[in-house]
Amino acid sequence: MSTLLEARGLTRIIEGEVSTTLIEDISFSIASGEFVSVTGPSGGGKSSLLYLLGLIDRPTRGTVLIEGLDTGTLESDALAHLRLTTLGFVFQFHFLLEEFTALDNVMLPMRKLGVLSNQAMIERASELLAQFDLAPHIHKRPGQLSGGQRQRVAIARALANQPKLILADEPTGNLDTRNADSVFAAFRDIVNNFNASVMVVTHDPDLAARADRHLKIIDGHLA
Repeated sequence: MSTLLEARGLTRIIEGEVSTTLIEDISFSIASGEFVSVTGPSGGGKSSLLYLLGLIDRPTRGTVLIEGLDTGTLESDALAHLRLTTLGFVFQFHFLLEEFTALDNVMLPMRKLGVLSNQAMIERASELLAQFDLAPHIHKRPGQLSGGQRQRVAIARALANQPKLILADEPTGNLDTRNADSVFAAFRDIVNNFNASVMVVTHDPDLAARADRHLKIIDGHLA
């Protein structure tokens, strides 16, 4: 498998009267079509790592390469475009817009990218929702959906622009066991059927064990 993402010596320090090192000298890679889980104690640096890999934060030292491209050389606009076209994000809280239907929420990243016609966006969003067993619910608003359904809508939204990597931060943290299992099954489906890689931060060791590879972050270091 080819290397999709490579982290080289990633370090993130928050400067202040007392500097805080969030993560330090972390290096690893993610292959195309790989499902990676990340666990570790709260406050150990898992989310900080994810935000660096997702190009939301910039590292103090080190860099992230995506398909060999050194993202540390990119300006803000180029980083934003790379995030929109190559990366998809799923968080613990679904962050769906309550005034929009499931269909409209999934179309949002496509509207921002501005490549597809309105009809093509509707068709793609509908297909994505159907693949996650949400076809009967496409015109419902988030408040009319269960927690598991809302999170699957968020996963469909993350896939809207056909990203190569999905980054998920505690996506099952607010779900019961049955819905958490459903969400993890959706991530496995992404790897198997959407030609994408997935990296999931989770506190659940049983779910983490279902990934192809398991990383552990302790006190800002890769254990």
